[in-house]
Amino acid sequence: MTNTFTTIRHAAPIVSFFRWAILLLTMVIGMSGLAAGQTERKPNAAGGCPELQASYKATILDRVRSLRGSAAPATVVLTEDTLVPGSCYHKLVYQVQTERRSYTLYLSPDQRFLSYSLFEVRPAAAQPGAVPAAMAGANQCSSSIASPHALDARADVPKANLTSKATAAAGSDSAPVTVVIFSDFQCPYCKKAAEWLRADLAEFGTGKLRVVFRFFPLSFHAWAQPAAEAAACVAAQDQPAFWKVHDSIFADQAAMTPANVRGKLLEYIQSIPGLNVAAYKRCLESGQAADAIRYDQNLGASYQVRGTPAVFVNGLRLPGLRSAEQLHVAIEQAAGTNKMAANR
Repeated sequence: MTNTFTTIRHAAPIVSFFRWAILLLTMVIGMSGLAAGQTERKPNAAGGCPELQASYKATILDRVRSLRGSAAPATVVLTEDTLVPGSCYHKLVYQVQTERRSYTLYLSPDQRFLSYSLFEVRPAAAQPGAVPAAMAGANQCSSSIASPHALDARADVPKANLTSKATAAAGSDSAPVTVVIFSDFQCPYCKKAAEWLRADLAEFGTGKLRVVFRFFPLSFHAWAQPAAEAAACVAAQDQPAFWKVHDSIFADQAAMTPANVRGKLLEYIQSIPGLNVAAYKRCLESGQAADAIRYDQNLGASYQVRGTPAVFVNGLRLPGLRSAEQLHVAIEQAAGTNKMAANR
């Protein structure tokens, strides 16, 4: 299947050493304690958070550099060390000068663990449809706000279970990496995730990456269900057309309302050459699309999907998806794992 996503990512290579850095730094730093650095830490004057002393900061940077395995380790530098507001987590920004790209990591208050992201258990209230700056706070539209831990539950699921009876997909069935996303067209975080996936599909190509879209409209989103039904009926006719409608809905998300959604959807569909509008209307009336959506919702519920977007890469759920970088590294890692297995 040809790539039907329309937005192309700016070329920017991702260094793979960070996935190793996070895994190995957790073990190496966590187990050893880096006694010298530990003894230097002391409360700061501002809020009682341990300061990250220069020697300890240098030790972490040296470890990150060495794990990169580069002939020019000086190209990796720490450019920012700040405290996350309201916490003792350190936000560390590393710049890879040779690639003109920066990466953000978070150091735990005890200065033992690094992670790509922080998951806010008690997000601040936001206006409907608003997206917090830089995806701060909550990173999903949740149908179970009382139990946010469930949104981050990791699950290793047989890939075939997640792709069975898929209504919409882009990429080859034989692609080594399959990303399955449970999404809601009205969810602002899903819009952001769609942009990231669109860019990854453009970069990796449809021969290496397959994206399966699962419909998961949330009950408190007033126009998510009719948008999902319209998109499903388009997918039943033509897969490339589905992705055009998919892109259009997310692009116009802020302008959509329960009153205008059906009219806007019809405009999208009428603008796509070759689509049979009469067949589209019959599909909506038949309930076929609603059945497909119900299947996806039940599938998601069986794997503890309670919010959107919920993303699985080769069957492994990504917890707390917060950045394009995190998603890209997960895809790279899955591709590398498959390559190593094929070479055995």
